[in-house]
Amino acid sequence: MKKINLTPKDWVNAGLKALRNGGPHAVKVESIAKTLGVSKGSFYWHFSTVSDLEVAMLKHWSDSATTGIIKQSEDGRDKGKQTLQNLARVTSTYLSHQSSAASRNDAAIREWARYNSNVAKIVKSVEERRLNFVSNGFEHAGFEPSEARRLAKALYAALIGLDHLTRLGLAEIDQELPKLLENFLAIKADK
Repeated sequence: MKKINLTPKDWVNAGLKALRNGGPHAVKVESIAKTLGVSKGSFYWHFSTVSDLEVAMLKHWSDSATTGIIKQSEDGRDKGKQTLQNLARVTSTYLSHQSSAASRNDAAIREWARYNSNVAKIVKSVEERRLNFVSNGFEHAGFEPSEARRLAKALYAALIGLDHLTRLGLAEIDQELPKLLENFLAIKADK
């Protein structure tokens, strides 16, 4: 049998795939090792427990689906309208494919959070960070803080809904999210 050298990232990606396909109960060393074609010993080379893997999975999700998207969206010159437009474009591209692993990671992790209070705390922190980024964008675009926060919540809720509908083939997030953002930004122009 050919020796396979796996990295922690390989295990994290396999753990996320197991979570997407079977829920939190599918994140088990033996079944993931079998999927990867290695022994359980390979897992323990990188992680002490399944809980350690789960923490790494959540960190990877937060880093890629939040920190990475924020960095790609930030515009050094314009922290308002342009940054929000970049965010809508980057996010919708990131989530636009019906079978997108990124999209399915978000859904699977939110579902996991319903049953695990530790995961729920991390998800809440990530969601707050995302909302704060969007809210700050609306403030920089000229909206009052309370209105910016309401618009951020509405846009973020729409993103979650459009993501779900896109996975069902009932929406096209890459077309609809940027248009919705433009409608929200037009509210300020109309005043």
